[in-house]
Amino acid sequence: MIEKRGEMPFYTVLVVLGKNMGIGSDSRAIRKDNFHLSDESRINVLAGGMLYQPGMDIICSSGETSGPPSEARAMKRYLQAHFPKIAEEYIILEEHENSIDTAGNAEEVAKIVATKGYKGIVLITVGYHLNNAATLFERYGVTIEQKCIAEDIV
Repeated sequence: MIEKRGEMPFYTVLVVLGKNMGIGSDSRAIRKDNFHLSDESRINVLAGGMLYQPGMDIICSSGETSGPPSEARAMKRYLQAHFPKIAEEYIILEEHENSIDTAGNAEEVAKIVATKGYKGIVLITVGYHLNNAATLFERYGVTIEQKCIAEDIV
């Protein structure tokens, strides 16, 4: 579990991956959903909101996987609806047009991590997606300090 600031380790950023195109998800059903999210993306966002601590940033990562809005933007909206105390300034959208699969997410998040100098990165996604996602993020130079299975958090 993530520890509080002042204790070791302190994580500076939560990377919440979208998973709109997963098991049991299709773009038509996602577009009909009020938040334009699959159940898996909802679980990932809820886990991110539950793990959030003041002083952290949250990167919502995914492009337009099912048409507009971007999945990152939809996740941000869902996060704000369920965790209104998380200030907007701490939620970073990674919604690059290249970011329509996990490799694209990893490539684009790596640029944000390098620019902002984040250390202590937590990767959050559904269990069956986590190991592949972590491998891709490491390949793009993002050191993952902690991997979180969203279902276990929620």
